[in-house]
Amino acid sequence: QEQLYLNPGLTVKILARRLLMPVRQVSQAINAGASMNFSEFINAYRIGHAQTLLKSDDQSLSILDVMLQSGFNTKSNFNRSFKQISGMTPQDYKRSHASDN
Repeated sequence: QEQLYLNPGLTVKILARRLLMPVRQVSQAINAGASMNFSEFINAYRIGHAQTLLKSDDQSLSILDVMLQSGFNTKSNFNRSFKQISGMTPQDYKRSHASDN
């Protein structure tokens, strides 16, 4: 609800503190419930947010804007995560949804 995943500095320690839970317990819950580690889990939410932005009618948003607004610090991490999750690059994703608008 608060979209904590958009904070590029979010760590499992920060999330655990926010949830008033031990770090180990948060990490184990993510591993067990989502079958992924903390970084993969957070990046999945970030990529979902990026996909929403890339499909929006706002043509003024560049890929860099989307990356930054989605909580990523580096283009390489954003591109790698995006392709891993969606199967295409952010640019290809944007192009493929351009006709939807």
